[in-house]
Amino acid sequence: MKTNKYNKLIILRAQLEQIVFKEFIKQYEMEKGLKQVHGITMLKLKHRKHMSMTELSHALNLEKASIKSIADKLIECGYIESNRSSKDRRVYNLELTKEGKVFADNFHREHNNFLENKFKQYSDKDLDKLFDALTYITDKFEELM
Repeated sequence: MKTNKYNKLIILRAQLEQIVFKEFIKQYEMEKGLKQVHGITMLKLKHRKHMSMTELSHALNLEKASIKSIADKLIECGYIESNRSSKDRRVYNLELTKEGKVFADNFHREHNNFLENKFKQYSDKDLDKLFDALTYITDKFEELM
């Protein structure tokens, strides 16, 4: 019985990701061969001035090796830069370039418009319930980690 509940959680999470990002990416014209993960990476960097590869790998729930290839692509496109940390010379921080900030701002704005259109049929009360439920679920999953 519990196995079915666990499977349902995984399915619900996948459905949420489909609604929130994958469907958006199908409609949003990603330039220079970028994928969903590149856009999400730039959103993470938009909300924090800079992040180390390790911090970014935790934020995206990806292996550090995967972050390296994502970062390399974004550096190649001129959207992010990698700078050695002044606090720890072994650490490189990733941050958006001017061009990256423009891309991230546009991506964020278009994604918000997409979500507003998706959820406009719901009342504020229903949206509050949804937000509370997602916050609860997220908090519980973070406790597990």
